[in-house]
Amino acid sequence: MKIFLASISLACASVPAAFAGSFDVAPPASTTITPPLSASISDWSGAYAGGAIGFAEGDISYNHISANASNGPWPFDGTQFGGFAGYNYQSGALVYGVELAFQAGKLEIPAFQNADQGFETILDAKARFGFAARKVLLVGIVGWSHGSYYETSGANPGLAPYSGFAYGVGIDYRINDKWFVGVQYLSRDLMQNTPPAGWEVVSPVEDVQIRAGISF
Repeated sequence: MKIFLASISLACASVPAAFAGSFDVAPPASTTITPPLSASISDWSGAYAGGAIGFAEGDISYNHISANASNGPWPFDGTQFGGFAGYNYQSGALVYGVELAFQAGKLEIPAFQNADQGFETILDAKARFGFAARKVLLVGIVGWSHGSYYETSGANPGLAPYSGFAYGVGIDYRINDKWFVGVQYLSRDLMQNTPPAGWEVVSPVEDVQIRAGISF
């Protein structure tokens, strides 16, 4: 009888412990919050090339070096067509590279119509530094420009070379992985390389270009 009562007592004592373990509430599983993905940035790296149409204007002035005398300025304007080629490097949203561009088309001086003179071609060597955001690329431009000024009659017929610093800004928009379009503003501070003796010939030229290109 004592053994039976002892067994009952032991069984009753073990029941609460068994049920206590079965009713333990497991801690909730930890949840990881994933931050939203950042907006995608287009890939502008690599070689590219394209064509452009530019609407240019400027003026030309003759300034005597020793005497306080000048002729001009005489304004000019016109439309030029051309092409460009370059290469971009990209690190995240930062884009930088080099570009060579060529434009041709007469920028005539209305006051000199009888002499038939003005700029005929312009070559630009540019360094570009930009910031990419989604499909847009904003760039700043610095470089060196060379222009050919023609004169078919008058005192100095022929072609005269001009050169000087260039600077500007641009914006490109990527249509897809290959094609892009853009707009560029460029200002050039040109000076004649072989001016008449005793004179300095200056000609600021600026233009706005509409561009379309392809990446390789």
